Amino acid sequence: MRCNASDLSRHIPVRIGLVMLLVAMPALAHVKWFSRDANGAMPPLAPLEVIGSPHFVALGAISLLAMILGALLDGWMSRPGTPPHTAALTIDRRVEQWVPHAVRLGLAAFFCVAVLYFGGQPVYLTPELHAKPSWVPLLQLAIAAALLRRSTAWLGSLGIAVLYAAAIEAYGWFHLLDYPVFLGAAAFVAIDSLNKGRRTAEGLAVLRACAAVTLMWGGAEKWLYPWWSDGVLEHELRAARGPFSSAFFMAAAGWVEFCAAYALMFGRLGTQIAALVLLLPFVAAIPIFGMLDAIGHAPIIIVLLALALTQTRLPAAMHGASSAADALGRGISCIFAALATIGAYWGLQAFAHGSPHGPAQGAVAGLLVVPLLAWGLPQVLGRSRQARRATSAASAAAA
Repeated sequence: MRCNASDLSRHIPVRIGLVMLLVAMPALAHVKWFSRDANGAMPPLAPLEVIGSPHFVALGAISLLAMILGALLDGWMSRPGTPPHTAALTIDRRVEQWVPHAVRLGLAAFFCVAVLYFGGQPVYLTPELHAKPSWVPLLQLAIAAALLRRSTAWLGSLGIAVLYAAAIEAYGWFHLLDYPVFLGAAAFVAIDSLNKGRRTAEGLAVLRACAAVTLMWGGAEKWLYPWWSDGVLEHELRAARGPFSSAFFMAAAGWVEFCAAYALMFGRLGTQIAALVLLLPFVAAIPIFGMLDAIGHAPIIIVLLALALTQTRLPAAMHGASSAADALGRGISCIFAALATIGAYWGLQAFAHGSPHGPAQGAVAGLLVVPLLAWGLPQVLGRSRQARRATSAASAAAA
């Protein structure tokens, strides 16, 4: 049974909550590991075809409303003295010193298990990145050994960077744009190791940003390559798909993943809730997709758990909304960011592999980036001027 545009208004009011929960699972299952149709060298949908879809537009409007309401809720929860803020602050203080150890040891376990599980068919970092060189498993074991101690963990970070570079050599730079979270994890471990635990805040900021970018990129991928998931939706997730068409389901999956990833970076207490929203479906998908999914997603599960337990360390300009106007701006900026990511994904894919769509669609992809730049640059420049004025005033007062 397919869901066309006329069905949309009938289904959404009564089932949107259920849909948003269900779409999270396919949104977070890495379809490249399970689909024979997943090939990043093949042309994606044209940008106009994506943004002109009734599913995309309708779900985008719902996402805008959800992000505005979420920003307002985040503003309330994050006020000092509220029970959510007090609880989050208490947890953060208790776990902060342990998070670097947990991430480091979790990554060490991942590389050990990966060597054992994949055996004679090793992978660089994820299940679809098959590695031919015989030194890869040896390096992975060396990384695991280095990660066991804080003093040597920076060497493990270098090893992760080497694996990432080798994967680029084998699969191309565009394919590895799916996985900046590995570079973020390596940077986090290196910062902690080289500074002996004294720069945890900076490390967590890098880790959060890389995880968010990874998942926002994955959301855009689902809009541009929706057919990659057809097989999974017809088999493993047929019951979860219910009466909705694959096109509607993947449009919803992309919006859920993108908005949650955006909230992972922009907000205060809401960033921790976003980490939990993203984390739970990763875990729930393991019984459906099996050990391959469990091992492949272990690093992102480790990262999201760390981000769910700790408050954001990103700059204040990226924190939650303090007014209804700020909340509206946060929602609009999320939609503009989604359009910009579609344009950037399509443009970079065309640059890496060529495009059969011609220059017109390339121009459309470029124009999709413009609203975000037009919206964001004045705000960034304004905050920069305010910061300079505050610094000058402080210097004058001190003099």
